[in-house]
Amino acid sequence: QLEQEVGTELFERNSRGLQLTPSGIFFQQHAIQILEKVEVTIEATRHMARNKRQLFGIGFVPSVFYGQLPMLVRDLRQMDNVELSLAELTTVQQIQALKAGRIDMGFGR
Repeated sequence: QLEQEVGTELFERNSRGLQLTPSGIFFQQHAIQILEKVEVTIEATRHMARNKRQLFGIGFVPSVFYGQLPMLVRDLRQMDNVELSLAELTTVQQIQALKAGRIDMGFGR
């Protein structure tokens, strides 16, 4: 039924069972991102309802912590309606976290 909706084969059927086609792999990767985004949105909404504060996530590599980031963190922490979340991540991890909605901003090298 999903294949009919999408208009292409997502699975290759053979004697060994099912295997994803290139279209199926593409669909799966994007579906996972969407589901992660839904989970993050639900959690952020629950958090806002409990705390009345917007969660704002920042990812960073350690070397940028000595640059402009401390001033930004200080300014954001002074805002009453923002709760700050910091995560030390590699640049690649930050890109993945941004796509999934786990962080709102990233500082990498």
